[in-house]
Amino acid sequence: MRVRGSKKPKASETKTVNAAELSATFDRALEVLGGEALMSSAERQRGLKFPSGGERIVELLLQVAEQHGVTPPAQSKIDPETIRARLRAAAELRPVAARATVVEAALSDRLRANERAAWEPTLALYRLLQALAVSDAGIELSLAPIQELFSRKAKKADASPDAEEVAIDKTG
Repeated sequence: MRVRGSKKPKASETKTVNAAELSATFDRALEVLGGEALMSSAERQRGLKFPSGGERIVELLLQVAEQHGVTPPAQSKIDPETIRARLRAAAELRPVAARATVVEAALSDRLRANERAAWEPTLALYRLLQALAVSDAGIELSLAPIQELFSRKAKKADASPDAEEVAIDKTG
């Protein structure tokens, strides 16, 4: 039974995803990346940022050093071969990171679509039960704790820009 005003979700919004398979894939990806790939947010913010066009600068500086026979001291962190290896590794990871960003967006979209596909008919069911509760005390009594949940959600949302939307969703 479809309640008036409810929309039938699009098939693309309700596609079932094998979450366990995705999770295993992510676990494998983290394993391949190794522990050094995990940084704290503070490390990400305060860490040295690689500039746009940095590859060209690295190559030019390495060429200048080689042209002029500059050899950094052995105890320094300046090893041209290590620099080149890290630059190659970054170049290989860059397109993978771009794809991961797309996957993250697709996963987030699928999550939201499935939540929306579950929530929209739930609100329609709530409105139907509210209408029936007018003439059925049992339904009215059963809805009381649910109305309390909506009330708490509305109170929490009052501080957010979506507060009006919550109130609209609640009342239908």
